[in-house]
Amino acid sequence: MIAVARPSDAMRSNAALQTMRFASADIASRYPLPIDDQLSWSSSSDGAGNLHRVELPIPELPKGYILVPSFSMIGSGGDYGFQFTLATPKRTWALAPIGTDTLRAENPGKRLATHIDYFQASRATGDLRLTLDVVSARPPERYLLTVAARPVEMPPQTGERTSRRLAVAPLSQLTAPRNIRSHICSPTCVTMVLRHHGVTTHIGEIAPLCYHARCGMFGVWPAALHAASRFGAIGAVETFSSTDVAAGIIDQDIPVIASIRHAAGELAGACNDRTSGHLVVCTGWTADQVYVNDSRARDPRDVCTSFARAEFARAWLGHRGASYVILPPQ
Repeated sequence: MIAVARPSDAMRSNAALQTMRFASADIASRYPLPIDDQLSWSSSSDGAGNLHRVELPIPELPKGYILVPSFSMIGSGGDYGFQFTLATPKRTWALAPIGTDTLRAENPGKRLATHIDYFQASRATGDLRLTLDVVSARPPERYLLTVAARPVEMPPQTGERTSRRLAVAPLSQLTAPRNIRSHICSPTCVTMVLRHHGVTTHIGEIAPLCYHARCGMFGVWPAALHAASRFGAIGAVETFSSTDVAAGIIDQDIPVIASIRHAAGELAGACNDRTSGHLVVCTGWTADQVYVNDSRARDPRDVCTSFARAEFARAWLGHRGASYVILPPQ
């Protein structure tokens, strides 16, 4: 029998987007955003290993919306892998498997596109079912599952909440070997956050764990969380529409890793004049500024910088609004 989580009472509206969150009790007590419920897992075993599954009904994904699922776990017998699939009664789409070669991706259909980290609706699609398959020695015991839906493009909310400024030690990705230095903003950000949480590690250790061989990329969002979980740090990919949410998380001593993109001249002071995708660590907010660690700085002394709050909100929240929220190990 397949375990099915019912989101009808769990869907939470937050600034024009909806997010479901499920976690074990100990993780729920520490996560800085509301958790809806725990999960019941259906388990089976075959030659490929132990498979644990949960399904979530998704009533509808409107045209132009993205669906961003993420999963992270610790314990349960060591290494794990997982894959998300999204299906109608007649068709199935799949994101690339993370941490395992025993699960296979399906070919995408026409109504939905898969973008490595998320699903995107090219037209409104209803009667959907999201399935998470986890390969691990035991059913997930300490876990965090999030599923966010929002328009891929939307007006950002600059917000007004201020926060403390966290002292996150700077790292420059440009100190890495030349063949990878331009591609490792995600592992570098994860390294900075893990170090802030007291983990002894370095880019040379984190980057190979973030690398997704099938995609040939270091910047696959769920692979970054999978890497962090290897150090006992559980986390999620969140999609925000307001900077106020991030300010509240930072006030709980949790830096927020933000995925940004901008054209030339749109983010004054950025190390990249333009970028179609880059990650930075948000460390604090004032009324009109955001403090960040930008690993693209050539000199580590220039990694800690700041941007105009409104410009940064457009670069981050105007498109996808994706973020990593990683808890300290416990």
